Parts: sequence; structure tokens; C-alpha cells
Amino acid sequence: MHSPLMKVLALGSWVITALASINIGLMPLGYDFFQSNFVQTNMAGLITPMLYIIGIAGAISLAMFVMACMGGCHCGSSNCKC
Repeated sequence: MHSPLMKVLALGSWVITALASINIGLMPLGYDFFQSNFVQTNMAGLITPMLYIIGIAGAISLAMFVMACMGGCHCGSSNCKC
């Protein structure tokens, strides 16, 4: 993640993925953001695009995790930018 764009993309995807995970984790307790009255009445047309964005953020997050595990950061060198 050397470029600023990659950092912004990573941070954004991690926030979206974390919020989606919290939503999924609260479903057994009866809380579901996408099924709430507020979302169903005010943002019904945005539910599908939000789900696509969450899916894309999850894919980006997974890809960045795999890239980090495969490439690894070698911070022993003097020019490390991790």
C-alpha cells in the first residue's frame, strides 16, 4: 500500500466491511439495518446498491489481505514504507 489511493481504498473498504460484519452479527439479536422501518421507508431504492458496495468492499478487503500475506512487508531494510 504505497500509494495514497490504495490507502484510501483499503481504509474505506475496511470500514464498510466492519459495519457490514456488525450488522450481520446483530441479526440473531433481531437487529437488521436493512430491514429497519427507517431504511425500508426512506431508502428502499438504495438497499440493492448498498449491498453491491458492501460486496465490492469485502472483495477488496480480502484481496488486500491476500496481497499482504503473499508479499509481506520486509521492514528490516532502511527504505521500508509500511
